[in-house]
Amino acid sequence: MGSAIEPVYRVSGFSRNIFNSINEAIFSQYQIEDDVSRLRNENLILRGLSQQMSALQAENGRLKALLNSTALLRSRVQIAEVLSFSPNPLNKSIIINKGLKSNVHIGQAVIDSDGLMGQITEVYRTTSRVLLLIDSSHAVPVLVNRNGVRAIASGVGVSDKLHIRHVAASTDIRVGDELVSSGLGKRFPSGYPVALVTKVNRDEGMEFAEIIARPTASFDRINHLLLVSKQNFNLDTD
Repeated sequence: MGSAIEPVYRVSGFSRNIFNSINEAIFSQYQIEDDVSRLRNENLILRGLSQQMSALQAENGRLKALLNSTALLRSRVQIAEVLSFSPNPLNKSIIINKGLKSNVHIGQAVIDSDGLMGQITEVYRTTSRVLLLIDSSHAVPVLVNRNGVRAIASGVGVSDKLHIRHVAASTDIRVGDELVSSGLGKRFPSGYPVALVTKVNRDEGMEFAEIIARPTASFDRINHLLLVSKQNFNLDTD
């Protein structure tokens, strides 16, 4: 009988081996699919983290440049973050995350790592409004860094242009001249970059020259700013 049923055992064992092999193959396929899915998700996470790290490195670079810019000042400063921009295209202003709780006051100068940005015009408990230098209602006393000639730089409502108004046609101002804040009016720190002259037009018979300058501050990519304490300005007194 043992000899007679031995083939049955062999067939049964063979079938069982095939069944086990199929199960193992199916399990391996599921395992591979799970591993692929997990690796794909991990890759997406790592790519996201990599992009975030790049953004953080860029942000750290901007903050470092911002802090290094305080070497031009003899004033106490604090960093503020931009929360929002004015939705009104005719009003060039921003809201920052510093207010009365941080001792922010109206008239306080605002700068970035490249130049003068504007001034505080409204202060709330935890936020403030900054009127930007490029607003058409804003003006700042400046001087030509090359020779000390004084003028007024006025905004015209766009991020890349300032008008230098009421300058006599005979005044020595040239394309490429750097304009810095003069400190007159005791509102802005003296000697801080404001703009570079890009156009000088002197028409015969005109009393004043047409002078256009490009702001040095980066109005189109504002993230963080410096608020300069008014009390400690290194003022130009002449």
